[in-house]
Amino acid sequence: MNPLENFLNELELLVGHIDVSEKQVYELIKDYKHSHLEISLDQLFNHSSDNYSNLIIKSVFILGLSYFEDFLGRCTDLIF
Repeated sequence: MNPLENFLNELELLVGHIDVSEKQVYELIKDYKHSHLEISLDQLFNHSSDNYSNLIIKSVFILGLSYFEDFLGRCTDLIF
């Protein structure tokens, strides 16, 4: 697989992560208690699905930038 195909494949996988940031998903998991902290996810995110969604979207953005950096590195290797 060439670097461009690999990069595009990785970006397609990020779409699934963005879907997890939906409010409906938050409603399903908000009562889950974190095992180490002994508090629910709802308490952890201050009873706000927006806080949860923002965290997921920021994480996806950072991961996308990492994929792009890897793509540029692979292209540089091919050039040199």
